[in-house]
Amino acid sequence: MNSDRKKRNTIIGIAAAAGIFLCCSGCERIGFDDIYGTPPPEDPAISYWSKAYGGQSRENITDIAVDSDGSYIVVGNSMSWSSSAYYKMVMYRTASSGEILWAMTFEEKDDEFSVKSGVVRCAASGGYIAASRIGSINKADVLLTRVSKDGAVLWQKSYGDSRSSDIPAAVLSTADGGFVVAATFDQFAAISNNADIWLFKVDRDGNVEWSKRYNAGTEETCADACLNSSGGYTVAGNSIANISQPNESQICVFRVNTDGDLVAGESSFADIYGAGGRDTASEIRETPDKTFVIGGASASGGEGGSDILVFEIMPDNGEIHTQNVYGTSLEESCAGMEITEEGGIIVVGNTAPEGEEQPHDGVVLFLNSIGIIVREAGYGGEEAISDDELCGIRVLHDKKSHVIAGRTYAFGLGYDDMWLFVIDGEGKSAQPKKDTKLERKGSSIAHSRVSAGDADLAVTPVDRKEDIVITRRKCIMTDYPKE
Repeated sequence: MNSDRKKRNTIIGIAAAAGIFLCCSGCERIGFDDIYGTPPPEDPAISYWSKAYGGQSRENITDIAVDSDGSYIVVGNSMSWSSSAYYKMVMYRTASSGEILWAMTFEEKDDEFSVKSGVVRCAASGGYIAASRIGSINKADVLLTRVSKDGAVLWQKSYGDSRSSDIPAAVLSTADGGFVVAATFDQFAAISNNADIWLFKVDRDGNVEWSKRYNAGTEETCADACLNSSGGYTVAGNSIANISQPNESQICVFRVNTDGDLVAGESSFADIYGAGGRDTASEIRETPDKTFVIGGASASGGEGGSDILVFEIMPDNGEIHTQNVYGTSLEESCAGMEITEEGGIIVVGNTAPEGEEQPHDGVVLFLNSIGIIVREAGYGGEEAISDDELCGIRVLHDKKSHVIAGRTYAFGLGYDDMWLFVIDGEGKSAQPKKDTKLERKGSSIAHSRVSAGDADLAVTPVDRKEDIVITRRKCIMTDYPKE
């Protein structure tokens, strides 16, 4: 089996050198002569499919959004269309059937000053907004790219200062047509204990309306943010209280109003959650009951290096309502989360032997409102060298089905490819499933509070640079339907 894989990759390498793109036997090659495509039908029926997308080298997805017409907008990183050894940002849109409508990459003149993708959302006024990282390892800004539905770039602008290394974690579309970005602001990237959580809002044309940084006297990094049904935003981040012990981290959650000011009263600054080890957040969502669910990972006990952590907090005082961890003897992590109309939770994550170089499998957990596992499924190849990883999930317009995004070695053609598949409300999909046996365990996450009087809240003007001129390149992307 492994020799077949090596032989196939050798063929791909020869074909790539000749400028040829391949697809699996019996699969239709999806290409285009321009970045513009035909819009999907207005009210498409949901179809259940699994596809991998890519070129002749390595790709990965970092985020996905679902438009009201059923189409998907995807951002990721690619080496197939890069002129250097660095990943470049790629953005593409598919119809509800997974067929590619358009695709493009963005590339700076300086190969070491690269554009790496982050997050994407549909804009309230139509089209899409992507927040990415543009720069080098120790100096980078947040880049916002505003794109129309047909793939035309409306504007691109970068935000940051001359010394920071900034990483976007979430971009939210506001009702007034503007956007709120939640990011990590690392003022001196080479020095520890200088990172803050950074929020800023721009109008529909990218002009800054406000910019604020938040820090409780330790090192904070931003994980995610969500819109509140009552107005304002709730932010989840990670905090290292003692920089000499970086493996001990806590989760911090705080709320701000629509102007970025900390919510007055009992929830004035940050609620801190941890169990004495390494506890991290990656997702936050509001439930139909107006509570908040945080998804992440916990290495504060239990089997394996870490387990998937899911806990629910009350909106008024931050107290923990439910908490659970899920895992095996391997290492698990949370990569995405959605709340169902009934208040249940769908978590996508990954499981692997401990160590970054070990092959991954994806896992999807269907939980009820108190965290009991209703069903679960694993996704990944059968080969020992197969490395398949999930990165996100989004609900579709029927409020029952979901699209799951990831990176696959097993189901594409060659190296790592971008991976999408659609599941229904029962977890059924065209993508074959694997057995998983994650266990629900007790969790000992504790809650404390940092008051506004103890918080060092820095209100810092953002430096909005000149409009960025980035080379937009057409890319011919191949999809590989998984029958």
